[in-house]
Amino acid sequence: MLENLALATSRARSHPRNLQIFLRRRTLREDGERADEFHPIPNFGTTLFVPTVSSLTRLVLEGIPVFQIHFLPDGLFPSLVDLVLHLPGTDMNHFPWDDEGPLSTFSDAPALRRVALSTSSPPKDHSEPRCYVSQNINLPWHQLTHFLDFDAPMEPGGTSLSVHLPDFSNIRYLFAELGELDVGSQGFVYWSDTRPTRLDELRSLTLNFWGCAEGEVGYPPFIDIFEFPNLQALRLDGAEFNFDDDSLHIWHPAELADRFLSKLSSFQHLTYLSLCVSSIAPDTLRHVLQATPHVTTLDAFVYENYENFFEGIAWGVDKLLPKLETLVLELDNSVALDDREGDTIDPDAFHLFLQSRVCNAECPSFRKIIVYSGYEDELEDKVYFIQVALQWIPSGLVFERRLVSEERAGRVNHLWMDRDPELHDWPELAAAQ
Repeated sequence: MLENLALATSRARSHPRNLQIFLRRRTLREDGERADEFHPIPNFGTTLFVPTVSSLTRLVLEGIPVFQIHFLPDGLFPSLVDLVLHLPGTDMNHFPWDDEGPLSTFSDAPALRRVALSTSSPPKDHSEPRCYVSQNINLPWHQLTHFLDFDAPMEPGGTSLSVHLPDFSNIRYLFAELGELDVGSQGFVYWSDTRPTRLDELRSLTLNFWGCAEGEVGYPPFIDIFEFPNLQALRLDGAEFNFDDDSLHIWHPAELADRFLSKLSSFQHLTYLSLCVSSIAPDTLRHVLQATPHVTTLDAFVYENYENFFEGIAWGVDKLLPKLETLVLELDNSVALDDREGDTIDPDAFHLFLQSRVCNAECPSFRKIIVYSGYEDELEDKVYFIQVALQWIPSGLVFERRLVSEERAGRVNHLWMDRDPELHDWPELAAAQ
């Protein structure tokens, strides 16, 4: 089969191509032996990429052994633009990095612009730290425009953000999983020696807090060191978001909340705000929205059935998001769906929100709501909050329902990727999950 694929590859060398290779994940027993028997793994790298395939523009490698990628010769990817690497955690942990050095296979790819990295979880072994691809790879960092690192650094000190961020001179889109040393009081110590950098090209920033203690959204001190003067889109992804609950010391000292809000206010070009959290305290929501008055699109996912959310954004519409045009809502993954009772979105609260925004002279720009789900029955007319929305269409509301079941097949995390307008032309990105 591999020979047939190689033959097809060679025949298509003069045409732009998208190549995706997925290999079943291999596991090791505690003694280092394979847990089950497989036929010998063919060498995908040398068979498919040698000699050079000059037309390859998009590449996805999932589950390919690290050594096969590591020992490929230089100069194989002259036209590669998009790269997704999802490498086996077991291989990552057992590869002799100290002897062989980092993965440099793509470091000389002159056209490379968008990269997504992730590492599958190895068997549970507490005797050695987990190894991540983002910490063992050389890339042409200065030429990248999009970088998504999906590895959550579980061990204290496990972060790649501080290593690569100063080199991102052309970065436009950045997704980063933060670790415990990236937030709160620990973060100030960890980032204290990092040189200040101005990222003029950065337009979209996603901060994922699930690698931090309990996944709670906390103060990320690196935003004091790096300037994002042209930031247009910001996403905060985590568990609880509450300025007043500092049991984990991630908003300590208390003035960090004001400091964070001041930073938000400094983003004069911020028009897209995405809040993807399990829960958000009413006062925290109000303060965040007050600090981002230029936002025209609010993207939201609140796992706890959007509790307090619609009441919050309906409060003082002349003070909260006065330029809001579009509201984007995620319907999957909610308490109501998990418990199979209640509503993901309370129809009464939703009605009061629409009443405060539609046909209101104080916010004339608001016109559109877009809802996403991977389940067709969540988008049917019989759903109560949808019935409420349909009643406002004669008043000028544009209500769109988007079914994304195919895009989400086999994926439960990072549902925001389907809603992010910056990623619609990169469907292969789902392979990094």
